[in-house]
Amino acid sequence: MYDAFRPFLVSHLVLTNETFILQEMQDDYFNQNYDYYWLNIAKLGQALFLIILGFGLLIITNLIIFILYSCSSKQSKFGKWIGYQLSQFKFNAYIRYYMLAYFDLTFFSVMKLVEGNDSTQARRIATMASYVIFTLSVVIPTFLMFIVCKRFEVMKIKAAKASFNTLVLKIDKQSRWRLVQPGYFFFRRLLTAVLLSMPIDNTFIFLQYVFILMSSHAYVLYLVAIKPY
Repeated sequence: MYDAFRPFLVSHLVLTNETFILQEMQDDYFNQNYDYYWLNIAKLGQALFLIILGFGLLIITNLIIFILYSCSSKQSKFGKWIGYQLSQFKFNAYIRYYMLAYFDLTFFSVMKLVEGNDSTQARRIATMASYVIFTLSVVIPTFLMFIVCKRFEVMKIKAAKASFNTLVLKIDKQSRWRLVQPGYFFFRRLLTAVLLSMPIDNTFIFLQYVFILMSSHAYVLYLVAIKPY
């Protein structure tokens, strides 16, 4: 499943030089830096559309597997295999997809809020969507970490942690401090998304380097001190 989603980590779903949606924004850039990399708002908007499309395909795949499971013999080899695949959609497949799309969703929403141009109806809708996405970027990771911490005692049981394996994969569940790992995953990406959206002419642009470097060092110190794996 991780290998299937790996292109997210490299391309962020900016897959072509051509844009097929928001073509009126092909000459619009958040700032000069994005012009250097040919990343206009249309390309970023298309990437966001592909993320939403990917989520739709994930739901369709879930429905297909559910139908196959309903029509197959539960005791057959195929039935057991398809049953295991179906169990991954509760909730591992959705959590993994969200984790891979998390930085892009947060970054796009913050960039739109920083840009602040609401001159057209489409831009106003984009701003409202950005508020919703950014709010969810804070609420969903908090909710997931609350569930993991609340279920800490039963997480040591294989069957009990199965639905959240993608969050606690290979983590030693003998200490609550080790469960900080997935929370830090989201926090670091939220911090990076906010800092990278800082305008290039901002007086405090140097904080991008300082805080991102500090967050990386803090993560290394955490790994050394806690040894979560």
